[in-house]
Amino acid sequence: AEIIFTDDGGVTYGETNISTLAANEDPDEFSCVGVNVVVVSEDSDSLHHAPLADILAGTETWTEVTTGFVVGNGPLAIYSSSPRHTWIVGENGFIYFTEDPTSSVIVQDAGVVTVNDLNSVHALNIENVIAGGANGIEKMIVDLPGTVVAYDVVPDDRKVICDRLVELCASQNPDVILTLGGTGVRPTDWAPEATRDVIEKEVPGIGEAMRQESLKKVRTAMLSRGTAGIRGKTLIVNLPGSPKGARENLAVIQPVLDHTVGKISGHKTG
Repeated sequence: AEIIFTDDGGVTYGETNISTLAANEDPDEFSCVGVNVVVVSEDSDSLHHAPLADILAGTETWTEVTTGFVVGNGPLAIYSSSPRHTWIVGENGFIYFTEDPTSSVIVQDAGVVTVNDLNSVHALNIENVIAGGANGIEKMIVDLPGTVVAYDVVPDDRKVICDRLVELCASQNPDVILTLGGTGVRPTDWAPEATRDVIEKEVPGIGEAMRQESLKKVRTAMLSRGTAGIRGKTLIVNLPGSPKGARENLAVIQPVLDHTVGKISGHKTG
């Protein structure tokens, strides 16, 4: 994992390797906080820091900070308004705060306001902070041979999810429905149950394949309960709520989607 930098207005660039990130861990965002460059990583459930002056001099030593972060609710974005006021947002609506990112963070909101992933944060001042998230579903499917016919955000309620899935299948008759989020072990995670409530045939191999691939990158993937199944002529697939996890899981099943849709519809496929 690398960061590139310049100290001469872009005439030349250098790079630093974030040595505390493993080979299968990527940085999500970084910020200059006081004299340090601070990098957050969803993959490592932590932040990583090194002095900016040392980075420019090529003598940096990276340090990882895990204290205060909750495993499975890793950081996705960071904003610092001063050396003593830094907010970090992440998976499942978690919001962290720190007065000293080289030491620890504290949880300001443990996904109470929203359980959706937050991937941006900004502070107008120390009392007015705004955070937002987007699952990027349209960005994820641009390479698929299809068109988005519906997009909706529903509460984390089993019956509401069921009703919406049934309605989508009846009104839009889509080839594929992708659900995002609600696949974990939190009390509000009901996507797999809601999916099983409405499908006529389960396709467990899809969920198994996604978990198998995700386990190569992060051990907490074993907590994902996502599944897939068929209702009528529609394939319903549960993807995780993390934008990165959703993209990676979709990449796993993308090579067989066209073949699967063809089989479900009764068309001959190669």
